[in-house]
Amino acid sequence: MGCPHVATAHLSPPNAFTQVHKEECTQCFDSQDSENGIDVCLTCFNAGCNDPTRHHAQTHFLKTQHPLVLNIQRVTLDKPKRADDDTPPPQKISKLAIVPENEEEKYEHWTKVKCYACDGVEVERTTGNLPTIIDSVLASLTYTKQSEIKAWEQEIVPCDHTRHLQQSPPHKLESQSHCTRCDLTQNLWLCLVCGNLGCGRKQFGSDVGGNGHGLQHFEETRHAVSCKLGTITPEGTAGERCADLLGERRILGRIGHGWLMRAIVKRVSTQRSAFALQISTVIPAMTSARTRIWPSILQLEQNLKFDFSMTLEDGRQLEPLFGPGYTGLKNMGNSCYMASVLQSVFALKPFQQRYLTTADDHAITCANDAATCLHCQLSKLADGLHSGRYSIPAESADDTAPQAQDGIPPAMFKALVGKDHPEFSTMRQQDAYEFFQHLVRLVEQKERANKTNGGDPTTAFNFMLQQRLQCTKCRKVRYSKQITKDISVGVPARKKNKEEEAENTEEGKEKKEIEYEEVTFQECLDRFVADEIAPDYACPHCMDRTTAMK
Repeated sequence: MGCPHVATAHLSPPNAFTQVHKEECTQCFDSQDSENGIDVCLTCFNAGCNDPTRHHAQTHFLKTQHPLVLNIQRVTLDKPKRADDDTPPPQKISKLAIVPENEEEKYEHWTKVKCYACDGVEVERTTGNLPTIIDSVLASLTYTKQSEIKAWEQEIVPCDHTRHLQQSPPHKLESQSHCTRCDLTQNLWLCLVCGNLGCGRKQFGSDVGGNGHGLQHFEETRHAVSCKLGTITPEGTAGERCADLLGERRILGRIGHGWLMRAIVKRVSTQRSAFALQISTVIPAMTSARTRIWPSILQLEQNLKFDFSMTLEDGRQLEPLFGPGYTGLKNMGNSCYMASVLQSVFALKPFQQRYLTTADDHAITCANDAATCLHCQLSKLADGLHSGRYSIPAESADDTAPQAQDGIPPAMFKALVGKDHPEFSTMRQQDAYEFFQHLVRLVEQKERANKTNGGDPTTAFNFMLQQRLQCTKCRKVRYSKQITKDISVGVPARKKNKEEEAENTEEGKEKKEIEYEEVTFQECLDRFVADEIAPDYACPHCMDRTTAMK
């Protein structure tokens, strides 16, 4: 007897706007690479772990009554040796290029459908619309990747040619699957004025062909706006290339055109511009799947590949540490500022006690999506950093390489705390001090709104700052006290080799790198509390405008 919940669950495949959590559990750092993989809810696409002690997937079912999940487990494939098979040698590098990694060559994904309402039994994956749902989940971009790509995107504004686009009357297109002037079926651009399909320019150093017929069409007709095919989804969010040929041939924005695959081009609206293209035609050779890699995805992959050197200045290797309290944070492309703050914050007992001891209870009672709940994500980080479960040597094909750990990726936390922030929502480098202030402010607001008994852990940073003002005229003293969490101290920069620098500035002399004297933290504090003159001081005792010693 089949599972009855397949028919009653009313499952729908995720679209381009759906947040699909399929890389790791939303409440811990167990992932597809864990022993039992992770369970992705086929109703809301939340991810939960299968750990017998935390069982976040089971907790999600008890809260939501979403019965069906897709269990995903990723297994690393053994790299075949060329001597033992017929694998051709790697292609000789003849050009510089960014090539996206192919996961199919490195990993194998094991999947199965389970029903928690039926005590976790495996469900036949061909039942009902399960095949469509499963394929959509596996093909979709993860929530983490969506957030990172969004953070990498540049601000794009429309131009007058897109705002005031005048379109031709509906008519039958001459070509349905190739350039109207040649037989090329790739590197095609769709004219958003008349619907002409023209090939782009030849991309030198690439196998992508082009005869420039799209540009030739513009020069003959002055139809300014065209959109590149191949970056298409039915929802219209994957198209990235839109050229204003009357302007500077620049990328204008994401112009959705998934409707092109559904026979009639009707209307496409984005936040930046709207196109009403009324061209009745059918293009059977095109599909709704994206066939081109976005430049933003390639840029993101290259940044995440960056690794820091573990070698000290004297040539010694840093000794790797493993176990509870020795878990590192994985580089997210620009997350050094965040990693330094989180490691410092969660080294404090109040933060550990607040988010470690209440994690299980909050997971059950939390009414929000775990990926959008600050308490859940802070508990996830506290558990990941201090449990020691993820502080283990990473698998390496090179036995001679020094041991290292993969670390935990704080991607969900980064997307949550940076949401709608003009700086922390981007992938630009940020200031750690500013991020600390931002994080403390968020935690304070959350704890104040919840009015919980656990207490605000940010009070661990509180200290009293006392200021003493003495009037230089009447010599009366005035004190003021303020509770604060941080101070900003200046660091003096004293050049070490001023004489050498002066000699090096002479013509013909090679300039040396400037060296600075060492500065102790105590000196910085002494400078912060040193006396200084406060001008234009309104003394309440002598009732006069004077100066004060502060």
